[in-house]
Amino acid sequence: MKACSKCGESKPPADFARNSRMGDGLNPACKVCRNRQNADYRAANSQKIAARKRETHAANPAAQAAWTQAWRASNRTAHRLQGHRRRVLLAGASGAPFSADDLARDWQVRGLSGCTYCPGPFESIDHIVPLNRGGKHEMSNLVPACTRCNSSKRDSMLTDWLPQHTERLAGES
Repeated sequence: MKACSKCGESKPPADFARNSRMGDGLNPACKVCRNRQNADYRAANSQKIAARKRETHAANPAAQAAWTQAWRASNRTAHRLQGHRRRVLLAGASGAPFSADDLARDWQVRGLSGCTYCPGPFESIDHIVPLNRGGKHEMSNLVPACTRCNSSKRDSMLTDWLPQHTERLAGES
């Protein structure tokens, strides 16, 4: 057990971030307190942070573009979820927040790895009930899909789309 320097509570070592500069290899403040401190700083200094980001990007846009491309390539599901969250906000839809890791674990438990509709690879995320048809942005309404199936389904209800594509989907298996 270790005492947090901020809240004073004794917590297990797993509740502290690693810090190689400290004698015990852990930060003095627990993750909860550090997260709260970081959130307070971001809220109080949002203009300064945004200006610093703009300056960094303007100083070397090629490096920023390369970093963004590398992040998107190594975090494909998280990148896709960013786009979905934007569309959720625009559609005014509801749903509980979740991370890409939460979604990956949910799909693993449900046995989903490739396209849900055909034997194709997982390339995009599909809302079973589309947002503009009253669907929610929650894990139970999301499935992996290939680009071809997701693009052809668009904002159709599954019950309307599936009968029209059964022959094509059967031929791909």
